[in-house]
Amino acid sequence: MVVAPIYGRIARALGWTAFGVMLSGFLLLILGPAFLMGIALNSPPPDENAWATRSFDRAVWLVYPHGPMTDNPRGGMAEDLKRQLLQSRPTRDEVLVMLGADDTLAFYGSEKTKEELEHLLSYNVGAVISLLDEDSVDIRFDEAGHVSDVEFVLH
Repeated sequence: MVVAPIYGRIARALGWTAFGVMLSGFLLLILGPAFLMGIALNSPPPDENAWATRSFDRAVWLVYPHGPMTDNPRGGMAEDLKRQLLQSRPTRDEVLVMLGADDTLAFYGSEKTKEELEHLLSYNVGAVISLLDEDSVDIRFDEAGHVSDVEFVLH
């Protein structure tokens, strides 16, 4: 490892003893990542209201099919979209007309069975909550082919 010899040379140039070098190495290698984890764990919790910042607008929805990852307006429309879908309970074909091409295979292609995929449409809404990975609105259909559930999924 290149870091150790460089670190040792710097420590010796500063006149540190072997104990000082070992102690500072311990602090750097062990406590450094622990400090960073502490910062990550103490970051503010995700804003659960991020799903409800705007009304559903089909024209805007269709303009943002796969991005941008952050500030994607689709995420803010999710709660209103959920309300509309559960109220009107459209068919799978009607949802595809309303929302355009889905991202189900991109999110779940190898994880779900063919039958599960027939009862699911998943739409990319950017990084709404996680800020690191893309989130989705997952729409499930009953045996009659109508919307039965809508959930927000953090990937």
